[in-house]
Amino acid sequence: QASRAVAIGTVRGPALALGDAGNRHVVWFGAQGSGHGGGSALFYSRVDAAGAVSEPRDLMGGTLALDGGADVVADGKGNVWLIWHALPAGKEGQREGARRLFVRHSADDGRSFGEPWEVPGINDGICGCCGLAAALDARGAIHVLYRMASAEGKERGIRHIRFPWTGSAGGAVERVSEDRWEMPGCSRTTEQSARL
Repeated sequence: QASRAVAIGTVRGPALALGDAGNRHVVWFGAQGSGHGGGSALFYSRVDAAGAVSEPRDLMGGTLALDGGADVVADGKGNVWLIWHALPAGKEGQREGARRLFVRHSADDGRSFGEPWEVPGINDGICGCCGLAAALDARGAIHVLYRMASAEGKERGIRHIRFPWTGSAGGAVERVSEDRWEMPGCSRTTEQSARL
């Protein structure tokens, strides 16, 4: 559909995960104005093994200012997780130091999703236009790699965290690795430079 997707850019490309019974889960950025408040939508669609495509849904919920960074992972057992960073509701116009990680979980292979929830313990902010990557390990833990940003926007670094949970909001979060450095501007890097 015309004007439903960002057409160019290294950070805001689509993400794909293979789910149960050959179902594919796709998440992508809508064009400016496609989401609530005039911002970009975070579109999700499910493609079944026969090739039938579900109607795209905007799964941003009440989060705001979608920019760089969204991914989808699936375990092949019906669980699907969408992970992105954005401003929480009520934080309109705030800087990168207010950005947080959000998750939506589906237990029925993408047919329905719970409400988005904020990953606890992510208080250092997130670089708005840098990439984010998520991966699921053999134990069922989700690993997320993203670039943090200070409230002042002067200090940035790579952060790797692990969510050893199976979908419930407020589960344990473990900070695995962190690489800090002083940088006055946005590095505009993608997750490919330090892929999990």
